[in-house]
Amino acid sequence: MDDNASFTEDGYRYQLLNEAGAGYYVEPDRGQLEEGGRGDTPYVYVTHHNSAEGDADLITLGSCCNTDYQQGPEVFINEQPESTADGDLVLWYVPQFHNDDTPGQQYCWADQTVVDGVLQPVVWPCAGGPRFVPVRAE
Repeated sequence: MDDNASFTEDGYRYQLLNEAGAGYYVEPDRGQLEEGGRGDTPYVYVTHHNSAEGDADLITLGSCCNTDYQQGPEVFINEQPESTADGDLVLWYVPQFHNDDTPGQQYCWADQTVVDGVLQPVVWPCAGGPRFVPVRAE
């Protein structure tokens, strides 16, 4: 997602609606959500639903550490992209978390420490992902 992308006054970046006008606003995590995230600078993809693309077990897509648009879901977009005007769509939201190992400020980080002679994991989780806000048909 472009850091300079436009947002509505309420902070929404995307709007997903069905033919009746009901659906969701999509509010990306920019660090403003209650979950304590620091923002996730997502890559967002929209594809047509295809049962072979995730309805059952979904294999790992792409590499863990690409720094460009090649995050995995782009493999489901044809060389000549399909129109998203009609049909069942899938929104792929791929957060980009930023690890922080600064003592006292760890975020999205893991380490280990010795407790009673045994290595124990220490985890500092990270929160991310969008908030979906319902839109009612008028």
